[in-house]
Amino acid sequence: MNQFFEGLANQNNAEVTSTNIKEDFNIRAGGTMTIVKGIVSLEISWWADVYKSKYPGYVCVEDCDYDEANTFINGIKIDSISKFNEGLTNMGLSSISQNLRISTEEVKNQIIKVVKDSKAYKQVYGNSQLLNLLTKEEEREVVLGYAIANYDKVTEWTLRNHGIIDKDSPKPTLEELIKIKSGK
Repeated sequence: MNQFFEGLANQNNAEVTSTNIKEDFNIRAGGTMTIVKGIVSLEISWWADVYKSKYPGYVCVEDCDYDEANTFINGIKIDSISKFNEGLTNMGLSSISQNLRISTEEVKNQIIKVVKDSKAYKQVYGNSQLLNLLTKEEEREVVLGYAIANYDKVTEWTLRNHGIIDKDSPKPTLEELIKIKSGK
């Protein structure tokens, strides 16, 4: 008990120190780009968070977002594409209106591709693959390999989220995961 109180007496002059337990490093990427879909082109300002994933050799892009700057149809600037599309719909041309849209998913996929092809990405992450560009089956295989190599760190949620086990299934044993990976 005396040691406790002796420590309190010196607390005013105690040095502040820290120990790093775990660290992560994210990059906020951004820029401007033009996306073309047929006769429609869209100029945007975009941004996204890029970070090294827990799966070795893979990088993730998240929180992609963008602001539209300009939209062109056959090189003609359209002041408001939403009003233009609304006008087409009101004239009974909704199928044309639909064909002139570039979806949010299509824009975000293009942002991810631009990130992957950027000089900065290559300088920081080298030849690491983007997890976002894998098919669901390819991503499932990456997660399954990670789950086998890091069995104690992997949760049931991760296995369910990637289609490795069913919604109501308990976490499989390591041996069961190996069988799933081998296809038996």
